[in-house]
Amino acid sequence: MSSAGSSETRVPALELPFELISDIFTLCLPFRRRVRPHRNRAPLNLSSVCRQWRAVALGTPQLWASVHLRFTGRYSYEGIANLFSCSDEPVQEDQSALLVDLWFSRAADRPLSISVICNRKQSLPPNLMDVLSVYHSRWGRVELAMPMCDFQVFSRISGPFPFLKTLAIHVTDNHAPLSDRDVPAVCQSPNLQVLQLSDFLNAPMSLDVASALPHSLTALSVSRDGISMEAYLRDIFSLFPDLRDLDLFSHDGLVAHEESRIVAPLRSLLVEEDIALDLFIIPTLEHLRAWISSPTPLIDFLARSQCRLTTLTIGIDVHISNDTLSTCLSAVPELRILQLDVRTTQISNAMMRCKVLLENAELVPQLCVLYVGDWAAKPDYPGWVELLRGRRKLRHAHLHVWPAHPHVGLHLTPPSHDVVEQLEALRAERRMNISIITPTISWPWNAKDEDLVGDLDINIFSPGQNRPYFFSPF
Repeated sequence: MSSAGSSETRVPALELPFELISDIFTLCLPFRRRVRPHRNRAPLNLSSVCRQWRAVALGTPQLWASVHLRFTGRYSYEGIANLFSCSDEPVQEDQSALLVDLWFSRAADRPLSISVICNRKQSLPPNLMDVLSVYHSRWGRVELAMPMCDFQVFSRISGPFPFLKTLAIHVTDNHAPLSDRDVPAVCQSPNLQVLQLSDFLNAPMSLDVASALPHSLTALSVSRDGISMEAYLRDIFSLFPDLRDLDLFSHDGLVAHEESRIVAPLRSLLVEEDIALDLFIIPTLEHLRAWISSPTPLIDFLARSQCRLTTLTIGIDVHISNDTLSTCLSAVPELRILQLDVRTTQISNAMMRCKVLLENAELVPQLCVLYVGDWAAKPDYPGWVELLRGRRKLRHAHLHVWPAHPHVGLHLTPPSHDVVEQLEALRAERRMNISIITPTISWPWNAKDEDLVGDLDINIFSPGQNRPYFFSPF
């Protein structure tokens, strides 16, 4: 037996083959591969364990093929010291561009997934757009929220973009809505599948020269007002035969005649007003989002389409009754994923309504994923616990409290210790994925960075809202 002074501790994890460790590291990434640099998350935490693991991490390009950066008035990302292999130092503004450059240099020739988001009245850090432009030939999925001054730099980047499949641009300051004329990149991307361009009010673009866009589009966000909506949509479906996901923005009163309704092969449809449903017959629809004014438009649409919705996002105002909501949900018995967005300033209104609505186990009996978006001024955390206890088939539950008045949101109280203990018990007992997000807290701590499940993905342009993941494929 070796003496105590000369013995070495055996670490089986370090004896695994390089390829196996690399595969394990890859499984530590977010499911949607939207990586936020942080010392406690992959890949930075993995690369700081030991010399061998750092070598594996640096030799695994897929770990560095995506990045999500959000700028909220400070340029600070925990773990930059780990990235540059140096001691902790105060983060300087100009390191954001260096971070991205080094990050993507480790991705070898992999297609890149990029999310860079600015708050309103803020610009990108210096030189960041210049660094992104260096890698334009490897862009695979690009989501940018930025002011017009940075967008103009972006629009001057010359193609081609051979790997670009998803392009989502949101201009954050006060300018006219974008059109495809404003973004030459969309015509230089032969494999483009997803296109979303919007202005500071989140109004999607109007397709001025739709025929110039790649006909390979499968997901599209468009805006249109006026009596020509029906003809406009027929042109869209004719130009893009593979279109399966449509985000339609219109506030006009739309009424279609029975003989002129559009039969569309969509799997997801997002509309602002439920009256727009009168335009369609969609037997293949799986995911629907609409703001509900009365049960009639939705019920009639489901009856004539005979579709089997598995995901439903309903936006409701205070005046919508629970009877109306119950009628709507009764029409979708196979529903598995439900998102309820309740616009109200009344204390606990949303949670009380959800409890009353969902305490009936015969209503949407297959429901396993629930998202509640609450605009209330005071969260009802005990009500959230009670709601989760009553729906035993739930496996994922997400509460997002986002008060209508920003100053109210900054003073929201966190859940009590007792509530947290009850939520922890539910997580352990039922193996539930539970989270709470408000402007001031996230529970658990990494809730904002966790992947959503099923047919939903985080809408990075609109905090507190989700969207079909078809609009942001990796």
